[in-house]
Amino acid sequence: MVRDLVDVSIAQVKLRKRKEVQKAVDEAVENTILTALMGKDVGDRSTWKTLLRSGQLDNQKIEIDVRQQNLSRLPAPTRPKRL
Repeated sequence: MVRDLVDVSIAQVKLRKRKEVQKAVDEAVENTILTALMGKDVGDRSTWKTLLRSGQLDNQKIEIDVRQQNLSRLPAPTRPKRL
């Protein structure tokens, strides 16, 4: 029973952390898209953010350079062992 509670707690914390990270990722993606559309030195982006979020810029084409990350540095995922 204790293990089940620990497993549920771990799952809840992972979900909460994933949501926190997702917000930061979404914001970074949005900023990258806006920079590709507008350039770096443009002042107010609020109008463009509204257009992007509403889907009015969905037909715009942009090119973004994506750096490939070295995933070999990340530890391999493991599952806790049950006794």
